[in-house]
Amino acid sequence: MALAIANGGGSILWTSGSTLLQRLVPDASRGRVAAAEIGGFMLTLSQQRSRPACSSTAAFPPARTDGACGLVALVPLAYWAIRTRAFQVTGRGAGE
Repeated sequence: MALAIANGGGSILWTSGSTLLQRLVPDASRGRVAAAEIGGFMLTLSQQRSRPACSSTAAFPPARTDGACGLVALVPLAYWAIRTRAFQVTGRGAGE
């Protein structure tokens, strides 16, 4: 059940991120950006899936490799957290 919720959440995040990206990109380069995003996703996915298979015969157990992949995922998360500050609305809100 937890895996289904996690995968659903990941799908929602990817969809909303892709939508925001497509809204920010000029019309002339929108297709190229979408192709680069999907290509990067597939490259990352293939590397992530092949790494535990290769490391099972090497010195690194799959649990350690998965943990390292999780730590690497913190890099785009930190970038996202910093960049979202630029999109925050400044000034007085409706409740102030």
